Amino acid sequence: MSTFWSIWVSVIVLGTVFGCWWLLLATRKSQTTDAETERTTGHSFDGIEEYDNPLPKWWFYLYVATCIFALGYLALYPGLGNYKGLLNWTSTNQWEAEVAAADEKYGEIYAQYGQTPVPELATNDDALKIGQRLFANNCSVCHGSAARGQVGFPNLTDDDWLWGGSPDAILETLHNGRKGNMPAKGVMPNMTNEQVDQVVNYVLSFSGREKDAAAAKLVKPYSPRAALPATAQTLRACKPWVHRI
Repeated sequence: MSTFWSIWVSVIVLGTVFGCWWLLLATRKSQTTDAETERTTGHSFDGIEEYDNPLPKWWFYLYVATCIFALGYLALYPGLGNYKGLLNWTSTNQWEAEVAAADEKYGEIYAQYGQTPVPELATNDDALKIGQRLFANNCSVCHGSAARGQVGFPNLTDDDWLWGGSPDAILETLHNGRKGNMPAKGVMPNMTNEQVDQVVNYVLSFSGREKDAAAAKLVKPYSPRAALPATAQTLRACKPWVHRI
């Protein structure tokens, strides 16, 4: 935050607090008596008259306490532009402290799970419950609460896998993620427009919709094993929702 905006925010915040204080004192000063009275302010509506009584003491002191609390809070915590507060508190510091406390409390348990083979964890009820909660919090938004997937996100309950369904492959997916975007013109960036048309007709021929059968025949079926790993990765990315390699 620039110095200008820091000063701007500070003036508004402090002006609001002191403005509330001034309003209270101005109202208090305009009181004609400190005790309850039968005298009215002269206002009358629908037969109801407003008594000219002072503010209740409990309300007055609560208001004062609120103003004092606000100033104390602003002194201890950030709230005045770039001022960090006497406690030097930040949300990042609090998050790091909570993570450290969680690591101290649960670190040994997770370390034990980390050293246990995945097939063995699959038979551990406690580990499965932890995994279920982690999945619900981090994965279900895309893959669904039942892991059956949705448009653009694969079903995790069947036996088809885009990147392999072994424990090591799944760990690799979780740790590093996967990219499912098709590069322009696949692995042949110098593909001509005529070749693009031929590929289009060839793909359409899968469902019997080719417009130019001769052009479709010019494209040879490609073997993904011929140029691993780059080509296989590209093919996986091109149509990941059809079949998992």
